Amino acid sequence: MGFVMEKFVRQKEEAEKLAAKEAIGIAFIRENRDGKPEVLLVKNGKTGKWYFPGGKVDYEQNEQKFEALKREVEEEIGISDLDLSQISYAKSGLYGGGRTRQNYFIHTYAMDGTNIDPQLQEGDSIVEFVWTDNPFAYDLTDQAKAVLKQGFYINDKFISFKE
Repeated sequence: MGFVMEKFVRQKEEAEKLAAKEAIGIAFIRENRDGKPEVLLVKNGKTGKWYFPGGKVDYEQNEQKFEALKREVEEEIGISDLDLSQISYAKSGLYGGGRTRQNYFIHTYAMDGTNIDPQLQEGDSIVEFVWTDNPFAYDLTDQAKAVLKQGFYINDKFISFKE
């Protein structure tokens, strides 16, 4: 293989490493007994990091973002009847590195979690979940930190958490 072809192959490999896949997540927010907002976090058993329920969009199966969100929420916390009519946009961003060194363009949404009853699902990588009014006390992923710092609108009310 000639020099130009080798360089082209290396550049192509680098571009593929940097190419972002899409993922989607959702921050469920509710008020606790003291009237403070709290958010549902899930813990990944492989990484030990906390984040919002969600995961990768499977474009090989022609999956759309909200289909992926519903599938991931059911797989991770057992909610099979997720009604996305009250969903609100929170943040999108490119996040990279991590264990797989893969970049992801992550779309995060938020919704009222008052009636959400999460249950751990056997065989999933989620090993724990928590409702908390102090999410920064947990070892969060970078994207979860960014979304929590920015805040959300839930039912026309701005909700934010302090670090």
